[in-house]
Amino acid sequence: MVEQNRNRLDASEAAYRECLAIRTKVLGPRHAHTATARNNLAGLLYQQRDFAAAAPMFRENLDQQRETLGPDHPSVATSMTNLGVLLVTMKDLDGAEPLYREALRLPLDPATVDTTQTLKDLTEQGGSIKTMRDTNRQQIDRTSKLHSSSVSSVSERLATVLQAVSAAALNEATG
Repeated sequence: MVEQNRNRLDASEAAYRECLAIRTKVLGPRHAHTATARNNLAGLLYQQRDFAAAAPMFRENLDQQRETLGPDHPSVATSMTNLGVLLVTMKDLDGAEPLYREALRLPLDPATVDTTQTLKDLTEQGGSIKTMRDTNRQQIDRTSKLHSSSVSSVSERLATVLQAVSAAALNEATG
C-alpha cells in the first residue's frame, strides 16, 4: 500500500513537472497559468515532505504574484500564507511570522486563506499567547470589515472560533 502510494506521488510529480515545463515554454515563466502549475508542484513537494524543493517554488510564486498582481492583491496574501505554512513546518518561525503579519494586512480572500489553521500552526510551533491574541483580534477586525452585512454571520462565527482558540490556548498555557 505504501509503495503504491509512493508510485502515485512519483507519477504525479512527473506530471506536474511536465505541465510546468510546457506552460513555461508556451506561456512564459511569468504567466498566471505557469504560476498555478508551479504552485501545484510546490504543494505536491510539500506533501512529499521535500521542503527544500518546495520552498523556492513558493518563494518564486510570491515574488511573481507581487510583481504581476501588485503587493495588495488577495492572491499575494494566499501566496504568503502558503510560504508561511512551509516555513512553520520547517521550524523557521522567524521567517514565517512576518509573512503571516503581512498577509493579515492585505485584503484576504476567505475562500483561500484558512486563518484558523494558520493560528493553530503558530500556536503549536511556539507562538506566544499575547501574539496569538493580537493576531486573532486583527483577524476578527479584518474579517468584520471585509464582509458585508449579508454575510455577517460568517464573520461572527469566525470571530467566535478564533476567540475559542485563544481561550483554549490561554487555558493550556496557564493550566
